[in-house]
Amino acid sequence: MRKTFSSFIFILIAIIINSCGEHRYPSYLVMADSLCDTNPDSALSMLYTIGKDSAQMPEADLMYWRLLRIKAADKAYIPFTSDSAAVAVMRYYEDGGDRALLPTAYYYAGRASADIGDAPQALDYYQKALDVIKYNRYKRLEGLIHSQMGYIFSMQNLYSQAQLSWTKALETAKKEEDVRTIEYSLRDLGDSYINSNQYDSAYSCYSQALNVAKKQSDKFFEYDLYSQIAYLKTITNDFDSALYNIRKSLLYYHPVQESSKTCIAALLFEKMGKIDSAYYYFNKLNYCGNIYGKENAYRWLSMYYSEKNMSDSACKYTALYGMILDSISHTYAIESTAKMNAMYNYQNREKENKKLAIENTNKKILIIVFFSVIIMMALAILYIVSYSMQRSKLYKLKIEKYDLLLEEYNKQTALNQKNQESINNNEIVKKIRRILNNDKREEKLKEEDWLMLHKAILEKYPNFDSALHDLYAKIRTHDIRVSMLIKIGIKPVDIAYLTSHTEEAISSTRRRLYERAFNKKGKPSDWDKTILAIG
Repeated sequence: MRKTFSSFIFILIAIIINSCGEHRYPSYLVMADSLCDTNPDSALSMLYTIGKDSAQMPEADLMYWRLLRIKAADKAYIPFTSDSAAVAVMRYYEDGGDRALLPTAYYYAGRASADIGDAPQALDYYQKALDVIKYNRYKRLEGLIHSQMGYIFSMQNLYSQAQLSWTKALETAKKEEDVRTIEYSLRDLGDSYINSNQYDSAYSCYSQALNVAKKQSDKFFEYDLYSQIAYLKTITNDFDSALYNIRKSLLYYHPVQESSKTCIAALLFEKMGKIDSAYYYFNKLNYCGNIYGKENAYRWLSMYYSEKNMSDSACKYTALYGMILDSISHTYAIESTAKMNAMYNYQNREKENKKLAIENTNKKILIIVFFSVIIMMALAILYIVSYSMQRSKLYKLKIEKYDLLLEEYNKQTALNQKNQESINNNEIVKKIRRILNNDKREEKLKEEDWLMLHKAILEKYPNFDSALHDLYAKIRTHDIRVSMLIKIGIKPVDIAYLTSHTEEAISSTRRRLYERAFNKKGKPSDWDKTILAIG
């Protein structure tokens, strides 16, 4: 009797659920959705495969698939270059699609607007997402929205609003026990407090974030926080604490963190008056620094060599400093123009009743933009005239250097074969070849596998990293991975599989890297030869 009653209740519940008319999405789309947060690269690959049959999908499934592609790309740190796809998906859910997905659609429309520089529109979409969130199942998304609003306010130097948004994100994350958002919200709050000179509050946030990271055994975040604390202690002249924390931070290597850690160490030793140590780290920024790290390095090295009366080196770094300032100034001008245009467009949409005032504001903006562009063009021309000969000389020297390396490599056939056999015996290389030899090819490399491969290559070719950054200072993680796979003798078609790209994309990457490195056209195989010769 009890069993019959239970069966009746189960059937009744099923009938009620079905009668509600809620659309049931295919299991493979639901699975891809769950992968977006944990393994976005795999999610993108899976969605690419699913997309081959997109023409046969019902409209609801097709739009969900499009939303997931946007979500996975964002989670994989692929920046938006346009908001058209995200806005189109958002409009669908606004106009009668699955209302449960509307907050997510608003969120990614906001992410796209933020990436293309339309901060006011991004804030508008984020606020709409918050307005339609009504159920507890969206609390984690609510925390992300507050966090992203915090970034936008911070980029506009509105630190009090940024702190309010990150505080809300932190409160939501604590309720949901969302450890990742707790860590990032505390760190971002700390950064904001530094920008507003609230150093005690900044240290409190960093300390709390560090405790969370240690409990979660999150080494990447833990050692990043050591460097942030080191920076805080450096600017507050607490050198003993700064030294302790930067040394802790430098114990852990990750390419993403290397530029900021090295720059903080350099600034610390400069401030402490330890010139030899400062020189070591500023010089290291030549190879591992991002554009802002290199700016600091070239400025300092120029002054250092001037004081040493080493005029050739001083002139070299003065020229490099001027070139990188040109690049930074150009980027700043573009971003500033984009922000002003975005602000105008937003005001034009939201305040039509103040049309005349907006037109006057627009004229002022155009005048500012016009004179800004004129000034930037004048500066750019001055830099081009002043440093074009120096730039050409640097490229010529680089080409000669790597021609000699390639010639030497071609002569040492036996040694090259021995090195290849040696690295083939490494466990991570064996694993890669085992993956490639499997006909089903169901396995992909994880983040830790890439780090192990990087370590294995450095053990055999200790100059590999410095040579890569010497070839192309702005080299990306994907480019480094492609180059590592070339170094261990993996074919382009297999590189495409391991990096979740097409073979054509890998060929394009190799060709692009050669052209950027030597400022001349080349074939994909030219980059392969260069990579095989270095190390």
